[in-house]
Amino acid sequence: MLFLDMRFDDEEMAALYADYRGEAYTRERDRFEPGYAARILRSCSREAPISAKSRRYLEPIRREAARARLGRRHGRQHAFSLARHAT
Repeated sequence: MLFLDMRFDDEEMAALYADYRGEAYTRERDRFEPGYAARILRSCSREAPISAKSRRYLEPIRREAARARLGRRHGRQHAFSLARHAT
């Protein structure tokens, strides 16, 4: 059995999920997992129900992510951290 205790820092996590489900990611994944793009298109075309409790939890995370995207557009770095929102 092998155990590896490597952790990603905020910058590595941001890079890991950069462009997640974007055009380049979807094209590359569809190359290795045929049908992925069509499945994602179908699943994203209908809204999944989200509870009020989940919406309250996710709202500050969504706002922080939006600020991070806006900052990158203007050449500023913003360390987005899910750890800040962990309970």
